[in-house]
Amino acid sequence: MERLWQYWEEELALTGLHRHASRIRQQLSPVHDTEYRIELEWFPESVQGKNEGNPPGAVMVELDGRTRVLISFHSVQEAKRLQGMPGITPQQAKARALQWVERFAGLTEQAGNLELVQANDKEEAAVFSFRRTRDGIPFYPPMPIQVRVAWNGQVVAYSDYSGHMAQDIPVYNSPQASPSTEQKRQIALANFELIYAPESSEFPAWFYGVGETFLNTTTGETMPYELHVPFLGQAPLNRRLVWEHDSEGGNREPLQTPSSIGERVVQHVSSSERSDGVIDWDAVHPDAVPISREELERIYEAVCGWGSRIYPDESGQWKMTRVLRKSGMLVAILERYDAGYTAVFRVKVMVDRESFDVIGDMRVGHLPKKAPVVMDKEQAFQRIAASVVSKPYFVWHSQKRGYQLMYMIDCSCMVDAHSGEVVT
Repeated sequence: MERLWQYWEEELALTGLHRHASRIRQQLSPVHDTEYRIELEWFPESVQGKNEGNPPGAVMVELDGRTRVLISFHSVQEAKRLQGMPGITPQQAKARALQWVERFAGLTEQAGNLELVQANDKEEAAVFSFRRTRDGIPFYPPMPIQVRVAWNGQVVAYSDYSGHMAQDIPVYNSPQASPSTEQKRQIALANFELIYAPESSEFPAWFYGVGETFLNTTTGETMPYELHVPFLGQAPLNRRLVWEHDSEGGNREPLQTPSSIGERVVQHVSSSERSDGVIDWDAVHPDAVPISREELERIYEAVCGWGSRIYPDESGQWKMTRVLRKSGMLVAILERYDAGYTAVFRVKVMVDRESFDVIGDMRVGHLPKKAPVVMDKEQAFQRIAASVVSKPYFVWHSQKRGYQLMYMIDCSCMVDAHSGEVVT
C-alpha cells in the first residue's frame, strides 16, 4: 500500500496534502463479476485530525484492485475559488479531457476506441462524457468515462468504469450485414408494446413504444434489452403468484420501512470494506452468487405471503418475472398477469436472504388490472414505422461470458395510445 500512496502522489502531483485513509472495497463489475477497488484519500494539512467530511482540497482516488489502473479521481473544490480565475475555452477544456483519457485509459478517438457522447458547459466546469468503443462500435452495458475540467484548466474529476475489459473478456466480432428496412420493422413491430406510466411521469399515461431489442442478423437471434445485465439472454420467469386470502393480516404493511431498507444498503456496502490491505481473490461477492432452486421456492412463498396481505383479493393476478440479488437482499420483480400492458415501474419486493422474511416493497402508483380501450396496435405502429433505426453494439451475453456483435432495433418516438399523437 505504501508504494501505491507514493506512486499516485507523484503521478497526480499531490503536494501539501497528508494521507488520510485507505480501504479496499469488494463489489460487482458491470458484467457481474467480483472485483476489488482500492480507495485512497488525501486531506489538506489544515484539517489534519479534524472530522470535516470531505473538505475543500481533499482528493479521492479509486484504483482497480487487480491492475492498479486509475478508476476515478475527485478533487474537492470550492466553487467561489474557481470563479474569476484565468479561463480556458471549451475546446481547450475538451483537449484537456482527452489528454486524461489517453493518459489513464489509453483510449483515443483516432484509434476508434473512444466516442464523445455529451459535453456540457456548467458554471464551474466543463463536463465531458465518453464511452469505450471497438472499431467505433460501443458496448452494452455502457462503459462510461467522464471528465470534469474546471475553467482554470484543472481536471477536478475523472472516472472510468470500463476497466473490466482489460481482463481478457472475449469479443465475438463476426462480420454481419446491417438489418434491412423490413427486418427492422418486423423486429420493432414484434416488440411494440402498450406501456403504462403513472400520470405524474413525463410520459402519457398510456402509450405505445418499441421495446429495445438486440438482433444478430447472421443467426436471427434476438435479445431484449435488460436493465439487469445478468439476465441478458435469459427468458423471464413469468411465474403466476397464487395465495390464500389472509383474513387476519388485512392490509398490514411490510415488516420494515423504506428507511430501514436504506440502512441495510449502507450496512451491506460497509461490510465489503477492508482497511488491512489484504484481498481474498477467491472470495465471491454476495450478489454474484446464483440463486438456487430452493431459494427461489422460498422467495416465491415469501412473496405470496406478502401478496395475501397487500392484495388479498388478487390471487393469480400477478406474476414474478425476475429474482435477483441486490445489496445483500433478494429482490423479486412483479408485474400484472395478462393485463395487456407493460408497466414503466414494476413492483419490487425485498426479501431477507437468510430468514426469507419480506423486508419491504417499492410500488410507484397503482397498476390497473387491465389495459383500457386504446387505438389499434398496428395502426399506432404505422405512425412511427419510418422512424425505426438500428445501431451496432457489442452486447454482453451472460451464457457465453463474452460480447457479441448485435444491432439494437429502437425508435425514439412513442405514440399516445388514446390520441394517436406521436411523442418524441
